[in-house]
Amino acid sequence: FWTARNLERWTIGTDVKGTRYRVRIYGERTNDELYFPATGSDGAILDRSTVGSDIRVDLVPGWRANLRAEYEDENFVPTFDERDAHRWRFRSGLERSLGAGKSVALSHEYRRADSVTKLYSYEQNALRGLVDRSLPLGVAAGLELQVSLRNYRTGQSFATNFGRRDTRGLVGGKLGRTLVGPLRTELYGEWRRRTSTRASKDYDVTTIGIALIASR
Repeated sequence: FWTARNLERWTIGTDVKGTRYRVRIYGERTNDELYFPATGSDGAILDRSTVGSDIRVDLVPGWRANLRAEYEDENFVPTFDERDAHRWRFRSGLERSLGAGKSVALSHEYRRADSVTKLYSYEQNALRGLVDRSLPLGVAAGLELQVSLRNYRTGQSFATNFGRRDTRGLVGGKLGRTLVGPLRTELYGEWRRRTSTRASKDYDVTTIGIALIASR
């Protein structure tokens, strides 16, 4: 129905690998992207440009560090140009391999959006932890924990999100086992919660599922 959601994204980059490192540098451009439909118009259309880099380094045997930086420019059509924004994203992480399907990972991500009117500006910090390990009978288990805090920096008392603060949490887990050959089954569950200073934005989401996965 909204044919403007059909888009072309152009990407250019380089990927350099060594025995103990990997460096990726990239740039992307999307023209006339539909951000969201809007009655009485063609929708909120924008041009989006992104540049970034991703670095992975093996520090010592079993330890790996990850660093990622990304900048994004969003330029909306005049009807929605109050949403024009610059976005930054910085992510750092550390992974520890314990051998035989066991690993631990911890990462921190900082995100910031500055809109030209400040009406949609925010800052967010997020922590994420992952644990994977092997259990008896060929079962693989995983646990994920996330917590984040987002503060809206609108600067205008009449702004929709003025003074708003969101706290988000996630607890997830999975159990998987190979059935035969490349076919494996996985049972997963996830619980999400958002608590906001605007009560209408609060929610809890619980997801439970089972999947059959075929891989080469």
